[in-house]
Amino acid sequence: MARNNPFLNKLRSMVDDPKTNELIRWSDDGESFLVPNQNRFEDEVLPRYFKHNRFPSFVRQLNMYGFHKVPHLQQGALKHDSPQVAELWEFRNDHFHRDKPELLTLMSRKKA
Repeated sequence: MARNNPFLNKLRSMVDDPKTNELIRWSDDGESFLVPNQNRFEDEVLPRYFKHNRFPSFVRQLNMYGFHKVPHLQQGALKHDSPQVAELWEFRNDHFHRDKPELLTLMSRKKA
């Protein structure tokens, strides 16, 4: 785990926890993580790990640690118009990998 970095430690715990796989999980290759339903993630997962339940605040923290959103074909010009289809969020950082937890020590928050 990242030494003395509560955000990264909590993030790793969330993604690793099999009980939250429906709401946050590793991608098949372990190089990114997925949030398939933002609303349920806000309601059911964020409050268990942080003092808030705001997805934009979570994304802002990810950005401060160098995570990038991975674009998908169903978003943008080809996005499905059905309200029943939740947006899939995928985030990636070269130092955040399912099979290489030791890389967390290389991550740090960007300077303001």
